[in-house]
Amino acid sequence: MATNGNVSKKSRLSRRQKTALPVVAASPSVLEAARRSNVGLRTLHRWLEDVDFRRELERLHDEAAELARHELQGLMLRSVTAISESLKDPSPSIRLRAANSALAFAIKVGENRKLSEQLASLEEALPVWAAQHSDPKHSTL
Repeated sequence: MATNGNVSKKSRLSRRQKTALPVVAASPSVLEAARRSNVGLRTLHRWLEDVDFRRELERLHDEAAELARHELQGLMLRSVTAISESLKDPSPSIRLRAANSALAFAIKVGENRKLSEQLASLEEALPVWAAQHSDPKHSTL
């Protein structure tokens, strides 16, 4: 079933399900989703068992997460600029808090970079490891 970023034209979802999906996706709980979308709780639980409904709900959640990630990326530069400006503040306590924030972020960036490099190394080594462990000559049994 091909989609163009929206619910597929050949979707097996009912009009009521399609209408409720954005409300369900934006709700903090199933109970709240049922209340906000004016759908019975048992009905919503049944819909959540439906593969097509769940797939579309996951797509909406992924889309929202991607929008949030882009928004946060846009705020990063403003945040760094604010910390940088705070380092020039006449108040020693504000400068100290800004310095602590900058150091904490720098440490996290370094840790994340190191973890990314380790993950890349593991991903490169995985095929070699898998090949060795699937070869009967290297079997430990």
